[in-house]
Amino acid sequence: ITQASLNIAAAASTKVYDGTVSVAATPTYTGTIYDAYTLSETYDTKNAGTGKTLTPVITFTNASDAANYAVTTQTANGTITQATLTTGLTGTVEKVYNGTKEATLTSGNYSALSGVVGSDAVSLNIATSGTYDTKNAGSGKEVTVSGLTLGGADAGNYQLATTLSGNVGTITQASLNIAAAASTKVYAGT
Repeated sequence: ITQASLNIAAAASTKVYDGTVSVAATPTYTGTIYDAYTLSETYDTKNAGTGKTLTPVITFTNASDAANYAVTTQTANGTITQATLTTGLTGTVEKVYNGTKEATLTSGNYSALSGVVGSDAVSLNIATSGTYDTKNAGSGKEVTVSGLTLGGADAGNYQLATTLSGNVGTITQASLNIAAAASTKVYAGT
């Protein structure tokens, strides 16, 4: 009994980065399969990118059935798009009125990144300067920062909005002390 010929071809696929090489697409095949099996395919790596190699895989329910087939495979190209991370402004960005809209932020003014897969090494490179919506004193003022970037070994698998706004600003009134100057005048009824 010679082996049955079986050609399995991967199907092109696109997915959002999820930290795995798994693919939702199902390969196609030519030939006849007489035994119980499952077909799947995998990306060459878990990382985001285009032109990634998809390799088809056949798994027989009874592993010994694999010896009954001469299997050839055809790869396909696939894409893994970057996953989107989110963060927000938190706490209070505070200063005393100084006539400008400049705001100074710290790492404590940013919430943790949301959407990181598993234990991926990705971090937020914060912007320490931003702007208030107006120069005037008040609370609950909108603060806007730009130039946010990601760092870490897995940063290339993610995207993040580079500009962020939140109503976390407070500009307190500047203290002003006015002192009268000594003066002398001739009575004028005023």
